[in-house]
Amino acid sequence: YLVPCLVHLLAHQPDLPTRRASEGENFPEQQHALDGALTALLQTRGAAASQGGQAQSASALASGAHATGNASLVFHMLELMGKHVDALRERSEQVGVLGNIALVLLSPKIRSQAQMSAYPGRIYLPRSLYAAAPA
Repeated sequence: YLVPCLVHLLAHQPDLPTRRASEGENFPEQQHALDGALTALLQTRGAAASQGGQAQSASALASGAHATGNASLVFHMLELMGKHVDALRERSEQVGVLGNIALVLLSPKIRSQAQMSAYPGRIYLPRSLYAAAPA
């Protein structure tokens, strides 16, 4: 659960601009951190798949990866984050903005539609960081 924790941590960074992304703010430092984490997650799955055999299943178990790969898990996790608010600052929009930036950064890293199949497991977000958005 690196992605929801990283997004939340970056959203609470003291020097994070308070302007919204729609006002022209693109959060370059946060984008760099998110892009690095997403790249590492997707490369980890690819390296595990190329090793094959027992190493692959041990790596898959350790990372929680399923045969659909990390891309599907991360994509669906980011979508779920969009339906939640910051549990520590409910009126803050930074978690949502950074989650959307992460989705945009993830899109070009997805090589095929097969990577985007529905994640077969249930996805949970840390309750101490994310709360369901009010209806």
